[in-house]
Amino acid sequence: MKKIPASFFSILASPNRELYWTALVTLHHLLEYDLNIPVEDYCIALGDTLSDMELTAEDTLDEEEQRLIRQPNGKVRWIIHRLKRAGWLDTEYRDGTFEEVIAPRDYADQMIRLLLELEQSETKEYNSLVFSTYSGLKQAYEEKSDRMYEALLTARRNTTELLQDLKSLYHNIRYYHQIIGQAVDVNQLLHDYYDEYKGMLDRIYHPIKTMDSLPHYRQPILDILNALLVDDEIMERAVGRMVQLHPDEDPVEARRTLDGYIQELLSSYSNVEDILRQIDRKHRAYTRESVDSIKYRMSADHSIAGIEDSSARTAINETAKKLAEQGVIELEWMRGQEGHILRRIALRPGALADAYHRTGRKPLADTAGQLERRLMRVQQASSAPWVCRYLQEELDFLEKNRRPRAAFPSEEGEQNDWLTVLEMLGTRAPEQPLLERVFSLRCLGNSKAFEKHHRARLLGVLRKDLPLDTEEMSEEELLRQAGLEKYPEWFSFCGAVQLTWPDGKVLDMTPLRDGLQISAADAPLVQISYAPQVRTLLFVENKANYFDTIRKHPSPERVVVFHGGCYSPQRGRFFRQLCRAAGPQIQLLHWGDIDCGGFQMDSRLRREIDPRIRPWRMDVEQLQGHQAQAEPFSEAYAVKLERLLQDPCLQDSREVLTYMLQHHLRLEQEALLEE
Repeated sequence: MKKIPASFFSILASPNRELYWTALVTLHHLLEYDLNIPVEDYCIALGDTLSDMELTAEDTLDEEEQRLIRQPNGKVRWIIHRLKRAGWLDTEYRDGTFEEVIAPRDYADQMIRLLLELEQSETKEYNSLVFSTYSGLKQAYEEKSDRMYEALLTARRNTTELLQDLKSLYHNIRYYHQIIGQAVDVNQLLHDYYDEYKGMLDRIYHPIKTMDSLPHYRQPILDILNALLVDDEIMERAVGRMVQLHPDEDPVEARRTLDGYIQELLSSYSNVEDILRQIDRKHRAYTRESVDSIKYRMSADHSIAGIEDSSARTAINETAKKLAEQGVIELEWMRGQEGHILRRIALRPGALADAYHRTGRKPLADTAGQLERRLMRVQQASSAPWVCRYLQEELDFLEKNRRPRAAFPSEEGEQNDWLTVLEMLGTRAPEQPLLERVFSLRCLGNSKAFEKHHRARLLGVLRKDLPLDTEEMSEEELLRQAGLEKYPEWFSFCGAVQLTWPDGKVLDMTPLRDGLQISAADAPLVQISYAPQVRTLLFVENKANYFDTIRKHPSPERVVVFHGGCYSPQRGRFFRQLCRAAGPQIQLLHWGDIDCGGFQMDSRLRREIDPRIRPWRMDVEQLQGHQAQAEPFSEAYAVKLERLLQDPCLQDSREVLTYMLQHHLRLEQEALLEE
């Protein structure tokens, strides 16, 4: 326990432990998308998250804490100060800049992951993750086995843990690099480098570079994954295995899920070399500085003569003299060591423009101004509310700080590509989506550039700025809201319906016991009409309940539509087609979970599709009759339910919402399935 400070666990026993834990989880999530998180960005993220949480006095504030608490974002800065004092994180300046960034301690990151895993009832173990991924995929592929399903699941778990371990290693090296200057003597430096640091490398870094070699196995893994995408035989076996283990899974959806896993793995192994390069650079920098510090402290003679012999110092002095002669900088030498040891270097007044020109850099104000104009141009061209909202947030931050937020690309070329992505998505109708690879080719000139450089960033923007509750939405659902998809979408429905095509051909669905699926591309082309006996159009949220309804409870008076949760713009257009074709004699119903998500969907259907839609089997009677299958919920969940009580579209559901709040119970739709 020598490495962990004595006060490390104190925050978890503090009256403010919820605030501290929220701050740590926020940092953990931010670090999933970036290796370096500026302190200012972290303060902004925490300010939004902690705005409604009260700070409880713990003990007497010292002078530093009293100063912090009086600043803007005082509560947030006080929390960061306490986390630093307890040994959970440090701050440092980004290389070559004065920008302060958050640097979590390696053991703190491991503790956060452990606590999150305990919350989620998950346990993980590192053991040759790369080789295990390769061998599992290789064996299943060569044998053409239906166990490819399990191989993909294992590869996905291993890859997630591998990326987490690599990021933890990066921050661990940064910690050792930071404490070089804190070592009291050469023995401490030797201990830190040869005992602590080298031991850490032997456990993690060397296996990844040698026996569990990422460079060696990366390309074979990519080759297998690319081959899987076009091998329908083995993928059909994997789909069969998945459906065997999960009987409620639809084969078409199962194939899409497995294809999504493969794309996710392709993206991870395509990008992992960038992380390795950053780790290698950090490792070389720490090794070089450690060895130099050890040599310096082991030298018995720390005289000026020993210092001035340095070739690096001589080169710096010569360059500084030339710049001083040219009027760019002013020099001040140590007394008695003129021309040898510099005491101070200062930029001359009026030489700032020359300095920027010599270094090939642009003044911050010019760079910020150019970016601001580009952001405004894209915002003005966009008709998508989420794009406009995101760009406005960037503009507000840029105006205040004269730099973009941490998640915004730093390189000009990548900035241009990112804004091109936003402009194309913001000016396209999401009801006419593009395949991700096609979009990438049209937008960026490369079919894989979007997935490699911008997909993760776009998902983060959509999750935050879409005008929907995105907490439980999948990546595919999020991207469909923006008009992107991996594969074309299909819609399932069943009942006495006739579909008429523009050429006059008619399809009568009435005899089809399981109904049919129509593609998103074909759906707008057909004219929908209902048989005279139809009295109900029912939207069903979950697939198991959809099939249970059409197979066990068929009715000539009812048309059943698979709703599927958070519907895409295309699916929403199809829903409107169905409702417009329904005359006043047809009742429009929605059957979903008796929970926050179910009623949010009900409200959205009424607002966006048809105000005649009403909830079905989503009442107090159903909740009471299946109370044994109901689940409790948290206070945070209760707050979301309370907001629904104010929704004008849900006035007829106030009774059941109030009952749920009083008894803290919710019920999933599957509980109403009949054996």
